[in-house]
Amino acid sequence: MAITTNDGLTAALAQGTPNVWYKAAATAKAAGTYFSYARVAGLPALKTTADSNARITSTWEGFVGFTTATGSNTQYLGYVSIYAVLAGVYMLADRLWQSTWMLTSDESVSTVGSTYWARDCDNTTNGNCVSVWLEFETASTVAVATRTATISYTNSDGTTGRTGTLLQAVPATPVAGYCVPFVLAGSDKGVRSVETFTFSSALSTGGGGAAICKLVAQRILTVTPITLANTGADRNFYDIGTKIYDGTAIVPIALCSGTALGIIGGQIVRVQG
Repeated sequence: MAITTNDGLTAALAQGTPNVWYKAAATAKAAGTYFSYARVAGLPALKTTADSNARITSTWEGFVGFTTATGSNTQYLGYVSIYAVLAGVYMLADRLWQSTWMLTSDESVSTVGSTYWARDCDNTTNGNCVSVWLEFETASTVAVATRTATISYTNSDGTTGRTGTLLQAVPATPVAGYCVPFVLAGSDKGVRSVETFTFSSALSTGGGGAAICKLVAQRILTVTPITLANTGADRNFYDIGTKIYDGTAIVPIALCSGTALGIIGGQIVRVQG
């Protein structure tokens, strides 16, 4: 079923399932960079378990999860509000999959995209609207501030051998939570699977240890700009109307306006019909 009338929407909102979330203050790398809140304390709680090559579901630590829809109902984001101490652009993403590894030298890794959950824009594993990001689990140092990376992937139409490049070069000292998406080739609309990942040169923590990075596959659900500090913004069903699917695991992401990120939070209301 789907919500097709105003009366249907009114009834669905009246029975909507609200999720309140908040995250503690954090430190980003710089203005104009992205930051993931997956490992920041708050509600949901800080993720403490070790990562592995895995499909992500609503039961994972660190993510706002949703229960399954009733019967044959379709679920939507009916209402989203976000408040923030600092101005910026705040996104909510459904994380489908991630692969974690230790980076100690120039690396090429293979991943299996068929482990995606069927939660792309079309509720399939084809990867329509699914983007791939590089995300740092720990703070790191690199030899120069122009570290780049590439992926080879199959796009959502099933075309193999496509190449994606980082939107921004990795800075010399990326912080934990620093993340950056890969720019896709041509008119590609999403990533079905990632075949290889290659860093241009080595990363380390500067003391002989290893930096922990991961590839992340996720679907951006909402984008909300907040133009004034200590304020908020909201979006209703008519602004978003994004379908969400069983097992959705939501993580906030910020496009930062500075390095000091204050507390953020908000409410997500799931409706179905």
